[in-house]
Amino acid sequence: MYSQMLGSLTTQQSTLFVAAATLFGAFIGSITQFAIKRHEQRNAIQSLRIALISEINALPDLDSDAMSQLVHFDKTTDIPVSRVYETNTDKIGNLTKKEAKAVAQFYSGLLSAKTLAETGGNVSTEAVGELFGSLEDNRQDVIDALESEL
Repeated sequence: MYSQMLGSLTTQQSTLFVAAATLFGAFIGSITQFAIKRHEQRNAIQSLRIALISEINALPDLDSDAMSQLVHFDKTTDIPVSRVYETNTDKIGNLTKKEAKAVAQFYSGLLSAKTLAETGGNVSTEAVGELFGSLEDNRQDVIDALESEL
């Protein structure tokens, strides 16, 4: 059947037919690759959201009473860490603007408080407590922002 159909086509027509089929195949292949890459990016962003939520939930209570005592520690091992955030700072921009802002504000505050506690400068216990109290409030904001996109 195909040979009869192709037999009736001129050489020029069959060349055009092959070229059109090749272009169509390349177009479909490109769209497929784009869809696969987009799907992988979405999965990576979802994984980042889940990892950040897990890390933030794993942090100890950041209430002002407990965390204000960090000023008195000589070692920093008791200060919360942010490994997921630190290793994925280049990917934070892939989140929504609302998420990225909430994540950056939370971790900036956490890192500032950590630095403050590590240096043990001339800062009152109350000031450190206020900073961590603010972080506790921001914790729920960042979790809500990340969970809203899951």
